Amino acid sequence: MSRYLFLYSVLLLFVLLICFGSTAVHGEWIKPKQAQLPHAVDLFVPRRTIVVTQGRNELRDFFAFPSLASAGGVLVALAEGTI
Repeated sequence: MSRYLFLYSVLLLFVLLICFGSTAVHGEWIKPKQAQLPHAVDLFVPRRTIVVTQGRNELRDFFAFPSLASAGGVLVALAEGTI
């Protein structure tokens, strides 16, 4: 009998955690005019993006495999460029 009581208690605990465990986060009230929309940024533009290699400034004809990485709160954009 104690096994069924234990299982019922655990089931009741899970139901209570599901119902009352998740709380909504209150966001700041922002007026629509104050909301900031994201701006598009072109990072790797062929024949326009300046690449510094060994002290020389060069333009690349093609960029392959662009990716974003975040490390320590700094966002880094990486790509392989070919001449």
